[in-house]
Amino acid sequence: MQLGLRTIKDGVRKDIAKKLKSINPEDRSSRSAKITERFLQSDVYRNSRAISLFVSLPSEVSTRPIFEDIFQSHKICYIPKVTLNGEMQMLQIYSLEDLDSLPRVFLPQYIQ
Repeated sequence: MQLGLRTIKDGVRKDIAKKLKSINPEDRSSRSAKITERFLQSDVYRNSRAISLFVSLPSEVSTRPIFEDIFQSHKICYIPKVTLNGEMQMLQIYSLEDLDSLPRVFLPQYIQ
């Protein structure tokens, strides 16, 4: 059953990646700005002290402006890290420099 679920999840990820890649850069940028504005203005975000956020791939909504605001607002920031055995851990980062120094590991099957 686990293998079947993994196959389904891989298929869904590939479909989403294909749809994301088909969005033109101008539209992606516009959508990113709208999503970022709405998120940064939300009460949940404004009242939070700690945020967990994914590091976006080039084909996804950009999370960079949100990271910038997190550090300017002196909030605690976590990103998900998947270990070799598939477990997700939350890794605290302290600055944009930390973010920029992370290794860029892309799974080719999801960004083709």
